Amino acid sequence: MAVLALFGMEPTATIPPARKPKILIIVFFLALLLAIANAGLYYFFSRKQKFVGGNGNTHGQIIRKHPLINTETLPNAKVGADYQAVIFITLQNANTEISGQIISGLPPGLNFNGCVTKFNDPIDTIFQVNSVARCTLEGTPGKDGNYTLVFLASSQDDTLNTKGNISLTVEP
Repeated sequence: MAVLALFGMEPTATIPPARKPKILIIVFFLALLLAIANAGLYYFFSRKQKFVGGNGNTHGQIIRKHPLINTETLPNAKVGADYQAVIFITLQNANTEISGQIISGLPPGLNFNGCVTKFNDPIDTIFQVNSVARCTLEGTPGKDGNYTLVFLASSQDDTLNTKGNISLTVEP
């Protein structure tokens, strides 16, 4: 009824044949505009968690979380015995190399051999690509004790860093 009143017609009046095409065109464009707005809102809200902006607005920047050091405790080692362990690091929403280094706390006789990064295949979109690094520690421990390794994980461009402690027990 409100649409008819906009065109100066009574609700019971019939639409003159000359105005029918105009009304159909207006209804078509309103429906099209509603469909476009609905698709835009769906895209905005479905991707809102994937983007970051100043105050909740999207600016097209992908949220790249800091690297996560997934290893907190290494398997026990024995003095004089060959030892090898792996430290895992992950980085969400990034298709980039991850590096790692032991800043302090490495027992004598053990060496940090660096990290090798692999990327998983995108499941749905580029936003779901993750980097996973496998860092190796090997050697023959020379002294027993409880060690706390201070480990630094970094993205390739060195903009995202995480420092964490990893414990290692070397038995006599």
